[in-house]
Amino acid sequence: MPVFTVVCGFARYYTNTVEAEADDLDQALQRAIEIAGQDDGWKAIDYTGPVFVDAAGEGADDDPWVDNASALPIPDRFTEFGEPPRVTVTVKDGIVGDVEIDGHPVRVIIKDYTSGGLRSGPGTHHRDDDGALYRLIVWGAEKAEEGGRA
Repeated sequence: MPVFTVVCGFARYYTNTVEAEADDLDQALQRAIEIAGQDDGWKAIDYTGPVFVDAAGEGADDDPWVDNASALPIPDRFTEFGEPPRVTVTVKDGIVGDVEIDGHPVRVIIKDYTSGGLRSGPGTHHRDDDGALYRLIVWGAEKAEEGGRA
């Protein structure tokens, strides 16, 4: 039976509460990350994430790292982030009939350029950077707009 060398890990979480002056939330979050990154007020919160695989190689005492990557490919289900979400969009005759979302919560943004006779109107159709009209459909666990379903 072959032997493998496997590097396992887990995330250990730390927090640092900082104050950031800003014009809006987006700017405040960016500044808070910068301030916290330079501050020494970090505290462990006694929570560790699940154990995952960082790298693997074949053979006893093998170096499982090659150019900062695993020597052997690690299937998604064993990695820190796990299986990525799968989004299936079903389009029939230019119409989005269904969106199936398996896995973690995701938001799917569909720009439908195929609808004939599009007219711009509030909240219904949009123009892209090239001026082309499209119908915007948003599907996801949190929100559904313009005929989409959550």
